Amino acid sequence: MGSFAPRGHAHLDPQKPAAFAICEKCGFLYNHRDLRWDKQWRGTQLVKTGHLVCPKCEDVPNRTLQAMVLPADPVPVLNPRPETPEVYVPSVAFAALPPPVLNLTAWVNDSRTRKVGVIVTGGGSFKVPVVYNGTNWVVAA
Repeated sequence: MGSFAPRGHAHLDPQKPAAFAICEKCGFLYNHRDLRWDKQWRGTQLVKTGHLVCPKCEDVPNRTLQAMVLPADPVPVLNPRPETPEVYVPSVAFAALPPPVLNLTAWVNDSRTRKVGVIVTGGGSFKVPVVYNGTNWVVAA
């Protein structure tokens, strides 16, 4: 005939009777007071899952399940305007252009033409971008 001793990890004390319970992960029998609530991250806080587990089966809650708290969006600007940078392009007279180097660009303020690709000569009244093509200064696009 079998004894009344519990099977598993529970301890029986006739002087201090205690309830038995089964770990919901491993299935072993334990004293109810030795089991703990399993917890997981739900949003930004730890919440009990409703499962009683033994100390060996108790897991550390996984931090990757914790929701990230993002900072608030910045306050919008009333009537925003796009930035229009003040571009200052210095221009020089044709005679004052720097020594030519292939593909060097500059601005001329006394060109006689403003047609793209035409050779630039000084003495006019047009302000145009110019580029050195290896032989001549021409109006750039």
